[in-house]
Amino acid sequence: MKTTVDEKLLRIRRERERLKNLYSESELKEVFNEVDAALESVERQHLTCGHYNTEKDAEVFFDAHINQKYFTVEREIKGRRLFDDKPVAENKNGNRQWCRIDRMLYPTASAIEAGWKNGPIGVEIKKNKKAC
Repeated sequence: MKTTVDEKLLRIRRERERLKNLYSESELKEVFNEVDAALESVERQHLTCGHYNTEKDAEVFFDAHINQKYFTVEREIKGRRLFDDKPVAENKNGNRQWCRIDRMLYPTASAIEAGWKNGPIGVEIKKNKKAC
């Protein structure tokens, strides 16, 4: 079974906590630099970054750069979480609501003819928390 990005990140963070109990402060600094570099490497492989002040700014940029020849875009799609098969989530007030994803990209006939075989793509858009 393939390891997910979240599993890789969790494993690296757990290892970092374990190392705190094994090494002196100076040794930790050196070890943590290596661990941080590994963590950054995994994150860079799976995240894209831009300089957006709000999530809306990031969405506008994303929408402007999708090639609609190859993908039909739907926004704010309701659905259920795949990892636990629940159709709803609780919001901050404890009320139940449908889960949503920011964008679903459905391949067009042109994409399929060009060789796209992976089906639709779900995209969750976030603004930057730090510079990449």
